[in-house]
Amino acid sequence: MINVGGVQVRIKVHDNDVTSFDFWINGEWRRDVRKNKGISGSRTDETLIYRTGNAELYYVWEISGKLNHCRLRVRAQ
Repeated sequence: MINVGGVQVRIKVHDNDVTSFDFWINGEWRRDVRKNKGISGSRTDETLIYRTGNAELYYVWEISGKLNHCRLRVRAQ
């Protein structure tokens, strides 16, 4: 569970390869979502996956260094 602008969201992410990932948000499945690629930390490496009226949730394309971990980022609007 993650808080996105006051909304609790249940999320699961599966990284497919260097070009795409799958994710489930509150049971809704999205397949083969294309990763935004760019310079790490520049926001060009973030892919928007969920939006509320107050915030946005991004998948960040970078190697976490930990097995079964990925980076998500919440940004207030």
